[in-house]
Amino acid sequence: MACPMNMTDAEYRELQIAAVSHNNGTTYAEVQLQAIATYYVSVFRSRSRCPEAGVLTCQILFSGPVSQKYLGNSNIRTISEVGALLIGLIVSLTQPQYMPLWIAVNIVFVLLSSQRRIVDVLSATDKKQEKAIVEHFSRKRKSFVTVYRSTMLVVVLFCILAVDFNIFERRFTKTETFGVSTMDTGVGAFILNNSIVTASRPQKGGLLRILKSSLPLVVLGLLRLLTVKSLDYQEHVSEYGVHWNFFFTLFFTGIVSNTVRALVKSTSALFMFGLAIATAYQWVLDNYGGEQYILEHPRSSIIHANKEGVCSIVGYTALYLMGCGIGGHLSKDRYTKRAWTIAFAELAGLTMTMWLALTWLVDAEPSRRMMNLPYIIWAFITTTSVLLLVFFVELFICDQPVKESKLMLAINRNQLFLFLLGNLLTGLVNQTTRTNCASDERAYTILIAYICILMGLALGLHKLKLTLKL
Repeated sequence: MACPMNMTDAEYRELQIAAVSHNNGTTYAEVQLQAIATYYVSVFRSRSRCPEAGVLTCQILFSGPVSQKYLGNSNIRTISEVGALLIGLIVSLTQPQYMPLWIAVNIVFVLLSSQRRIVDVLSATDKKQEKAIVEHFSRKRKSFVTVYRSTMLVVVLFCILAVDFNIFERRFTKTETFGVSTMDTGVGAFILNNSIVTASRPQKGGLLRILKSSLPLVVLGLLRLLTVKSLDYQEHVSEYGVHWNFFFTLFFTGIVSNTVRALVKSTSALFMFGLAIATAYQWVLDNYGGEQYILEHPRSSIIHANKEGVCSIVGYTALYLMGCGIGGHLSKDRYTKRAWTIAFAELAGLTMTMWLALTWLVDAEPSRRMMNLPYIIWAFITTTSVLLLVFFVELFICDQPVKESKLMLAINRNQLFLFLLGNLLTGLVNQTTRTNCASDERAYTILIAYICILMGLALGLHKLKLTLKL
């Protein structure tokens, strides 16, 4: 929308805050539909790396027959992948009325590009093909996990800037206190994103080593705090508190969670321990004034001023440990396709059980602000639902093990760096542009350029084999 020419900085600041305040979110179903609409692009692309399917993908994106000569060019394939991601993000987050059509089109082309009939999906596999599938899934880095992790980060990067423009649907912004929305999935997905891969890594060193490796997060948190305060950058105090930010949350969650991991070796026990922590935390919120403290207590001291950030560490730790349990489950050695099919069924069964628990057993509403039990369960099942989708495609639909996407590998290599850079670029855009007053055309142009810059940098670092440790 156009802003008055004489709007002062203070008035514009009020407009910015109002745009992201008092949101009650949307429905579970719409968030899940968005996840499918966005992540399905990556599933589609992973599927298109199976024989013949890539031609159809390029035909969709470039509206015409594309020869195998051009399809074989890895740069063309990467450009088409970035384009597909952008279309999915724009449709699901700014033009949600077209989501069902976008999903339907992708499903149709995946099915058309499959060399296997649907009735053959669960049929027996010859020994050579089964050996190839088992070898593919036995790799230390699971490609379906890479697809999920990388796509999740792109969604987060898109949202943190897109939310500042009017093209972004307001019901998808972070909820004020209770409810669910697309942006509410971000912090939970980011925690699970890290914990799922952490579970497959051996725990090295003691508390001192853990502290040392986590110190960069404190530095990043302090830098963000100083930058926000010195530039008088807009902030939503009810999200984390007066001085807190997500980097501090990552630091403390990592310290507590890795300390627990050093003591509890079983990954299945970690999942149960995380669920027990979440349940106990919810008991405190309901019966010992925890909810009233977070929502109503005055910010009269440094702890009280940051009560959301401090208290939510418990919930984030619980979610992290539950993610470690899933990561441990997926990293186990399995030597037959049947064993991997059972692993898929077990994860699907757990996801369904958690859905039923959220729907029938838990009375409270989800609250990202408090990181309560309903939010933890919801974030968990939203993540595992997407994982199951990618898992299913690679295990049952593809005729042969898929080749990992160069773009997905590039994003996966430097996740924290890209997240930090995305935040810096978002701040730069907001300092140089009145985003809430920008036209739709300008908003789309900035967002597309922003994503292309981040993806281009990720690909450049990957080509140079540079992994930036923060």
